[in-house]
Amino acid sequence: MGSVKRKLQALWRHRLTETRQLIPETTYPVKPLWAIPISIGLLFLEFVYFQYLVPYDTIPGIPVFWGAFACWAAAPVVANWRYRNLPTKRQVDKYSNFFIGFGMVGLFVAIVARRVDLILPVAYALMPGAMAGGLAGTITVVIWSIYKGGGPTTSNAGRPAEPPSQMRLD
Repeated sequence: MGSVKRKLQALWRHRLTETRQLIPETTYPVKPLWAIPISIGLLFLEFVYFQYLVPYDTIPGIPVFWGAFACWAAAPVVANWRYRNLPTKRQVDKYSNFFIGFGMVGLFVAIVARRVDLILPVAYALMPGAMAGGLAGTITVVIWSIYKGGGPTTSNAGRPAEPPSQMRLD
C-alpha cells in the first residue's frame, strides 16, 4: 500500500501546484481584464435565472421583489467599497467573513420562504440581487482604481512595503 501511495503522490506532485501564500501587508495589482469574462458570465447566469429557473411572470409581488432585489444587491456593493483599500490578505479575510454571514442569512431566508409564502419574492430576489450587486460593486471599484491611478499600473504592486528604516530617498 505504501508504494501505491508514493506513486500517486509522485503523479500528482507535477499536476498540482501549491497555492501562493499571501503576504499580509502586500497590495497586489488589480486585474481589470478579469472583470470582463466574469461580467459576461454573471449576465448569462442572470438570463438563465429569469428565463428558466424562476420565470419573471411567475414571481408573486413584483414591487416587493424589486425592493428586495435592491437590498440584496446593496450588500455586496457596500462590501466592495468598504474593503477596497485593504491589503489583499486582509481583504480576502474580510470578504470571506462577509460572504459567510451573507450566505447564512440567505439560507435562513430560503428555509423560511418554504413555510411562509409572503416572503417568497424576497427569496426569489436573493440570487439575482447578490450577483448584480457583486457585479456592480466590483466593476465600479475596478473603474475607480484605474481612474485614481492605483490600478494595474502601480509600480509597487505585488511587493511588500519596505520598513521606514530601509526606504530609499532617491
